[in-house]
Formats: sequence, structure tokens, C-alpha cells
Amino acid sequence: MTNADFEQPTIRNEISADVFGMHTESPDNTLALKKAIAYCKENHIDRLTISPGIYYFEITHSIELNDIENFEIYAPNARFIFFSPITPKESIIFFKIQKVHTVKLTGFSIDWDCKKAPLASLVQVKQRTDTYVDFSYMQEGEIPDSAVFITTNAVNSETYTPGVEGGREYNQNGNTAETFIKRERIDDKTYRCYQDIGSLNTLFFNPGTYHLIRHYMYNGGAFYLNDCTHVTFDQITIFGVPGFGAVIGGHSSYIYFYKFKITLPDFEKRYITATADGIHISQSNGHFLFEDCDLGYQGDDCINIHDSVATGIQKTGSNAFTLRHGNLCVQNGDLLEFRNPDLSPSGFRSQVQNLRSDGKNTEIILQDALPDCISETCVVYNRAFHSSPYEIRNCYFHETRARGVLAQADNGLIENCTFYRIQGAAIQIESGASPAWSEGTGVDNLIIRNNKMIECDINDWDKGVLYMSTFLPTGIPIRNTKYENPTTTVGDSGADYRTAYPMFTNITIENNLFKEYPRRAMILTSFDDVHLKNNRFENDVTRKVNNPERGSIWAAYGKNLEEENNIFKPSPYMKMPYIEKDL
Repeated sequence: MTNADFEQPTIRNEISADVFGMHTESPDNTLALKKAIAYCKENHIDRLTISPGIYYFEITHSIELNDIENFEIYAPNARFIFFSPITPKESIIFFKIQKVHTVKLTGFSIDWDCKKAPLASLVQVKQRTDTYVDFSYMQEGEIPDSAVFITTNAVNSETYTPGVEGGREYNQNGNTAETFIKRERIDDKTYRCYQDIGSLNTLFFNPGTYHLIRHYMYNGGAFYLNDCTHVTFDQITIFGVPGFGAVIGGHSSYIYFYKFKITLPDFEKRYITATADGIHISQSNGHFLFEDCDLGYQGDDCINIHDSVATGIQKTGSNAFTLRHGNLCVQNGDLLEFRNPDLSPSGFRSQVQNLRSDGKNTEIILQDALPDCISETCVVYNRAFHSSPYEIRNCYFHETRARGVLAQADNGLIENCTFYRIQGAAIQIESGASPAWSEGTGVDNLIIRNNKMIECDINDWDKGVLYMSTFLPTGIPIRNTKYENPTTTVGDSGADYRTAYPMFTNITIENNLFKEYPRRAMILTSFDDVHLKNNRFENDVTRKVNNPERGSIWAAYGKNLEEENNIFKPSPYMKMPYIEKDL
């Protein structure tokens, strides 16, 4: 793909947002921007221009861009700062974009008003007992009493960024609730947080260590796209949002991210950007290009590309059922594929004939009868969605809490990118289904080449720099292996089983540098036809703990693994043999 594959608006006329009362002096520009967009839509104005400057927004309902074609918001050097009095159980999207075609967003930045409600707080552990931990607030001012302590994540003591050897995250009560039993303010800078600390691993909350407390997680974000085609993000920057940078769903396709940044501001000291994923594609019709992007300091993954999955059905008739687990979007006419619990094909597909809802559950009626071979523990894919192809080129992913890129769809290319100090895997290729979490329908044809992965999986998430596997509630136990230390990982959401069915096929990993990582360079399972060529592996620096499998590759439950000209630089901190096969 090239930028020529993405349609751009034809600009024949334009109007300034100043006309509608959008000004830097205004305490709230929400209504003015909404009026400007509505006027452009009704009068077929191709470009809305916004002058450089800082614009404030008090958002209670999203700024919507719906059912519009051939339109650009052109706002180089404009900074939109928004706030909404939401709780951690609520969410707000700044721009909600639906059913648009050939739309371009150019040059502006989006930021959260952290002075009114911080996204996260940096603290240092002063004392740990069996019943509480004392945190010292390391920033100016105080943590607002209304702030919720949702997670605490260990950070580097010098850079205050995610990822530190032995560091762990503590999240007791979910994504929207206080993680401690109670907390109290000891003085202006000290907070005592009560919990059953004595039962925790000794790696948690050691005195002197630093942690980032998130006050928001999955609470909306900057952009939401649904059923959109040919949308270009041209040099857009996100400094901070309580949630995702961008979420893409529906039948969206042909989305181009050019020099898209999620980064910390240089005008204010902060430690987090988006409190959730940078860019999350939950389902789509593909054709995504990421070029020269810079994504860092997020509370979750930089980029996640996948289609949705449901696990488990409740049969309600010969050709009808309801879903037990998973957020699967289904419409009349969609083609559903039914997989066995181990993700192997059942051989049964059928189109959706009708949907019936009682307000709580939606009954799905198929054109064909459910055969006896379809169990109630099956896995369901909606083949109306296919988030492929996608290309990620010349991008920088760094210092984020979770993974760099989750490549969980077909026909992908990741090349010439740098992954630096990613707390989890630099690249994760995964598919699975569990009652708690399900996503990814397998990957065919993925090329990973000419990338640098430096100090990734830095706090030893018990996986690898490149992690390819499945997670299931039943199947082959993850620790079922002939090797003593293949991996201590468990799958997502605690679903600690794999499958021998090849969910990942035609995978090429070539000309990449893997440098300074704590455990495996790669974990490869459930595959057929994987090519490892001309990769270089280096571990020259000792760690506090050098794991016995450090630097190596573990491959299991797969076939047709090809190795050629891979270089493992000799080091006392690297395991030999370098490649262990459990095939």
C-alpha cells in the first residue's frame, strides 16, 4: 500500500471556525465547533479551517462527524484541550466519526485538562506492611481526593517510564474500581492505601520503588471511527486522553495514519498519554497504513489489530442460539463460522437470517440448522469482518505499559520500525477465546522485517519479545513441554491452554535485531510455515536475574519451521542451544 491508495478530499471551498465563535479566549468551544461542522455538512463546504492556538472544551457529548463526504478539518498548530466530569465508570469520546467517506484531519493536537483531573500520578513507596502501603506523591500539588486508584504499575526510577526489572502491576478490583480497600491522606504528600499486602509477591511495593497510579483506564478517548472509509489522520498528536487514542470498528476501511503521534507534552511534566491503547481496531474491513508514527507512554498496547470472537453458545432452537461470552457484532446477512473449542474448523458456516432481542439477550437465527457436531463450547467468528491488509512502516513504539503491536489479522507487514523499552512483547501474534476475553481469528501471511526491538519485555512479563500463541479455556496445558523452562507464561485472562491447530500460517520474520531482553526472544506455537531468516540476537548486559532461557527461541505445536542465517552473538547471558523445538 502507498498513500495513493487513500482518497483525499478535493478542496473547492472553505470556511473558518472563527465565524461560528470558536476562539482561544472562549472557556468552551464545544458548541462553536459543532455548529461549524453542521454548517459545512449542510452547505457542502469542503474544508473547515481553525487558526493556531489553544482551544478549551467542556465535553458532555461527543463532537460528531457523521454522514459527511469530501471534508477536511485543517488546523495546523491548534491544540484542543478537553475535560468532562466523568467518573472511572463512565466514558467520553472527543471526536465520534461515523459513516463518513474521504475525510481528512490535519495538524491539530488533542489533550486532556490534567489540571482539573490528572490521568495518572507518580508515587514512591515509603513503607510497606502486611496491611497497607504508604505512597509519597512525587508531583506538584496533591492527588485530588476524588481520584480513584485503579492500578499501580512499577516504573523505572530514573525515567519514570513503564518497565523495570522485577516490577509488577497491582490491580485488585477491575478497570473502573478502587484497587484498595480504603485509603487515607497522612499528610499533603503521603497516602496510606490498605489492602492484604502481606499475601502479595515480595516484588510488589518495595520501599523506594516508584509506581504510576492510573486514575482512568478505558474511559473513551480522542477518536472513535465506525463504518468509515478513506479517512486520513495527517500529523495529528495526542498528548493525553482518559482512554484510547483511537478506536476503529464497524465496517471501516482505508484508514491512513501519517505521522500520527501519541506522546508526552514538552510544556508540562507528565508520565502517561492515553490511559488505554494507542490505536485499537476491534473489527473492520481492513486496508490500514501506519507510516512514520510515534506512539509511546500509553497505559496499554500501542496498536492492536484484530477481529472479534465469541466463545460458547446457548442453543435455543434447531437454527437459533444466543452467545455466552464475547462482544461479537452481528447483523442480518452476516456469515458466521463455527470453530471447535480448539479453534479447528468445524466445517459449518451459515448466514444470519434474523435477530431477536428481549432487551437482555439477542437470539441469532441462522439460515441453516445447527448440526449435532456444534457443541455449546464452540467458538464463533463473524466473517463479515476482516481487518486486513495492514502495513506498519517506519514507526517508533516505546515506553508503553503493555505490548507494541498486536498483529492479530491476516496479510500484515511490519517493517523498519523501532520498539524500545516496551514493557511486554514488542510484537504479539495471538488468537484465542475465553469467558473473560476473546479476540483474533488467526493470522495468515504476516511479514516482520528490518525492525529493531531493544529492551522489550523489559520487566519479564513471562512471555517473549515476539510472542505467537493462543489462549483457550481447555486444550494443551501451556506448561506441557519436554523442556524445563520453556516459558512460565499463561495466556490472556488466565486461559492457560494452547492448541495444536495451526492458527498462524505463512509467517516471515527476517532481518530483525533483538537486543537486551530478559527471557525468550520468541515463543512460537500453533503454527505452520514459519520462516526465521537473518535475525540477530544480542544480550551483552547482565541483569539482576539472568533467566536460564534468556536469549533463546522456543517453538512448539507447529510444523515447517525454517531457520536460515540467524546470528546469536555469544554471551555469558545467552542460553545454548539457542533454538529449542518441541514440535
